[in-house]
Formats: sequence, C-alpha cells, structure tokens
Amino acid sequence: MVISEGTLCGLTNLRTLRRRAAAQSNTLTPVDQLLAKDYPHYTEIIDDNKKVLDGYVPYKAGNNLMDYDNMLHNIVTLLKGNESLRAILSDRYRYVMVVIDRM
Repeated sequence: MVISEGTLCGLTNLRTLRRRAAAQSNTLTPVDQLLAKDYPHYTEIIDDNKKVLDGYVPYKAGNNLMDYDNMLHNIVTLLKGNESLRAILSDRYRYVMVVIDRM
C-alpha cells in the first residue's frame, strides 16, 4: 500500500489519516467508535477506513518508522523501565520542553 499526500483510495487525505491514527492511538478508541464520534461523514466507508487504520501500525513497524505518538509512548516506556536513565536525566535537566511540530 502506498500512502502519499492527496487522496488515499478515495477515502481522505494523508493529513486527516494521520489525525485519525493519532486520535485512535491516544484515546485507545476502536476505529468504528472513533469514526462514529469524531468523523461521522466517514461512517459510510467505515470498513475501508478500518482497513487503512488497522494497517497503519504494522506498516510503520515493518518499515522501522515512528510517528510522534510512537515517540511519546516509547520515551515513557523507556523512562518507566530504566531508573538509572531517569536519575541521569533528572540530575542533568530541571525542565524538559516538548515541541510539537505536526504537519
């Protein structure tokens, strides 16, 4: 599956797909519930949307890719599981600023 800017299989553009994937990841909401609540105009093609969104995570993993939500999740997992790293970072930095640059 090739994902590029513009129309994606007649479903949506890539920016909207990224937003839906992030919303699904951040809220742990199943695709059909997310679409019904936040994107009701896509419910007519819910099976196609589910297919694309359900393939997004394995696609990223299979191609060694991460999006912003993956980076947040991975750093939290790393810090929770590594007390020595937490100590090093808290000794070195008083504050950490997170800059969000979403296209």
